[in-house]
Amino acid sequence: MQNEPFTFAVLADTHIRPPGRDEQAGYPSDALHNARARRVVEILRQRSPRLAVHLGDLTHSLPALGRFEETMGAAREILGAMPCPLHVAPGNHDVGDKPGALVAAPVADEASHAVFQRLWGDPWRSFDCKGCHFVLLDSPLLNSGLAMEARMRVWLEQDLVGHERIFLFSHYPPFLLEPNEPAHYDNIAEPARSWLLALLRRHRVEGVFCGHVHGFGYQRYGPTEIYNLPSTAFARPEFSELHPVAPADENGRNDVDKLGFFMVRVQPGGHQVECVRSASQVYAPDVAPSPSPLGVWLRGAWARVTDLPCGDLDEFGRKLARDDHPLLALLDLGIRQLRVPLRDLADPILGERLRLLAARGLRISAFSAGLPGEEQWELLERFCSLLERWELVAVVPLSSALRALERAPLPVALSRVDAGAPGQGGYFSHFPHQGFLPGDPALGELGAPPPRLAGLAFRLPPSLAPWEGLQRARDAAGERGLGAVCHVELPRGSERLPFTDDLAVARRVAEAAVAAAAMPQVPVFLDGLLDKDRGYFPRHGLLDRRANPRLAARVLRHLGPWLAARPPRRVAADRFTLAGGELVICPSGAGPWLDLASGRHCTEAPRAPAILLDTV
Repeated sequence: MQNEPFTFAVLADTHIRPPGRDEQAGYPSDALHNARARRVVEILRQRSPRLAVHLGDLTHSLPALGRFEETMGAAREILGAMPCPLHVAPGNHDVGDKPGALVAAPVADEASHAVFQRLWGDPWRSFDCKGCHFVLLDSPLLNSGLAMEARMRVWLEQDLVGHERIFLFSHYPPFLLEPNEPAHYDNIAEPARSWLLALLRRHRVEGVFCGHVHGFGYQRYGPTEIYNLPSTAFARPEFSELHPVAPADENGRNDVDKLGFFMVRVQPGGHQVECVRSASQVYAPDVAPSPSPLGVWLRGAWARVTDLPCGDLDEFGRKLARDDHPLLALLDLGIRQLRVPLRDLADPILGERLRLLAARGLRISAFSAGLPGEEQWELLERFCSLLERWELVAVVPLSSALRALERAPLPVALSRVDAGAPGQGGYFSHFPHQGFLPGDPALGELGAPPPRLAGLAFRLPPSLAPWEGLQRARDAAGERGLGAVCHVELPRGSERLPFTDDLAVARRVAEAAVAAAAMPQVPVFLDGLLDKDRGYFPRHGLLDRRANPRLAARVLRHLGPWLAARPPRRVAADRFTLAGGELVICPSGAGPWLDLASGRHCTEAPRAPAILLDTV
């Protein structure tokens, strides 16, 4: 049926190993590749997609090696247990490398393609499913000059004609960061790149899914969304350079939270991707994400572009790459609201990324401090259609800030700077806070609100429970005919002592999510997304510095679908208790329970409920 909703799976780079002795093994985790591929098949049995597409590099062997067909046999045995039809696009480990790659490996040729075709079918082909056209490209052939390439090009130009919704699958991505970037190991070189990109634009291809990089990436080219997928087997260790911390296990190769595959839900008018982290199992594999009631501050570098050094697979030149793993986490957690500094819009890279996120349906709030100058007014006017609100943090008398709002081109939430006062013994802190406190005496300075003033922004310090804070903020703003925006501060220690109590952070995140779900008219933002591991007040967030989920992220991820199905109308604040190191939901007091850390349902009573919801 045309445009009937359905789900398909995409996996890449399984790098299955031969049975028995493995001459190519160099890392301890190499012995786990086959088990990790079997785990993917097991999860797909629970999820029951309509079909699955493999983006290539089925095995770690190469066509020129003596045990290649034996290893392909192991791949057929493991992947043959799929609960749905499997379609395979060839990768460089399956048919040979692209030409001119400057790596010590044989390039694709007709002989290796003959083996692939005998085992997996035609290396390029297409099929239709429920009104969508699926196209598998043989990307190692591009720029080869082989007669096979010429035939594939003619076929593709004809095959794309006349289809309304097209998904294309390629082992190599067209580009890693920019359409005009130099050729390197991880993109398609010219002239094939421009040829392919022109086809994507001309036929308005909806989505392109690529492997080879072994890490998540998101691009948009015209109407086309381009995704790089993680590997199910290992992370490419050179991309650990994207994170300003020491690499994970095996120089970054065994960063298990970065391994997985995609579930793609196709609906009328669009699609949604979900990354199932199949190796680490940080999320319950049988539960898809739901929209989160919480937003987040993007304090840290959330789209960092890094110059990767020469060496390894790109011996003769550097290449630029962007860390899109924070974006992946936002998709994982169903977070739809972002708070960013207004100056992010002026940055060419961040401004463009915010446009992409807004096009995907994320709602963006921008904040700035002090009375805006002409540059800030220009940004607000240029990006007003992109923003849901502007948060003006007043550092002057509120009356002066209110007068400035007359020029505002979009709804405004008024905030203020609390510079603090000397504490006991005369100690003075240099660290300001932003936002009104519920019951703040400064609220008395507000007169009749000007037309553009839509709300007041409040901060909820760690000493104030989210449920109580949201109620008080909502009431304080409502008394003045305004809405409330609430910023929930995560727990922290002193200026110099890190706060690393993941259980305490997870508990506060869970409480904030429940309160936000109960009061959906109040936008709620967590401060913040990533760990802060240097400077003052180091503390844990939802993600570590590699953008991998911490306990708080797992709790929020598993809580989201529960709250979406049972939005709480009433929650007893005094029932938010933590005991025995467990985080569970007990809706009725009698079970069964949902373990928020694992996402699993359990029938045995916990030692004491950590979060007890009354949804009556």
